[in-house]
Amino acid sequence: MSRDPAAHPEIVINFLTGTKDKARWVEAIRRARALLGQPAFAHLDAGETLPGPDVDTDEEILDWVRRTARTGYHLACSARMGRGPDAVVDPDTMLVHGLEGLAVVDASVMPSLTNANTLAPTMMIAEKAADIILGNTPLPAEEPEGTTSAGGPAVNGADVTHLDHSRAGSAADRG
Repeated sequence: MSRDPAAHPEIVINFLTGTKDKARWVEAIRRARALLGQPAFAHLDAGETLPGPDVDTDEEILDWVRRTARTGYHLACSARMGRGPDAVVDPDTMLVHGLEGLAVVDASVMPSLTNANTLAPTMMIAEKAADIILGNTPLPAEEPEGTTSAGGPAVNGADVTHLDHSRAGSAADRG
């Protein structure tokens, strides 16, 4: 750690520090070998190249993973935003709990990883954080077009709370 603002940060993602991480990597290699060793793949088998047939024990597999593996995801969720005991960042201010003047505005504040790329959610976090930091008043909520005040779909201008599909029949029934 350095107090020099020009010094590059050291990013420690704790890769392979958890027991489950290690077990999953070993199991992944073993399953891949079992799958690719099936007779259906025999015509494609030119021999294992990575990690290689000499890498066999759990520790040998983990040594190979430590040397070669890279994360495919953007770093996220390491400074969880929220109010609970595991939260790092206050969602109302974007400031780190217990510190003065340190705001975090990136994917690390996500409480959990999205099922898609993190770019759009990170842009939304940044937009919201910019408004918070600048003291801008949030825009009022608007009903999306095509919904009712109750949040349900609007059909022919009427509130719909229940659709009865039992009388709809199939396309074949309708001719």
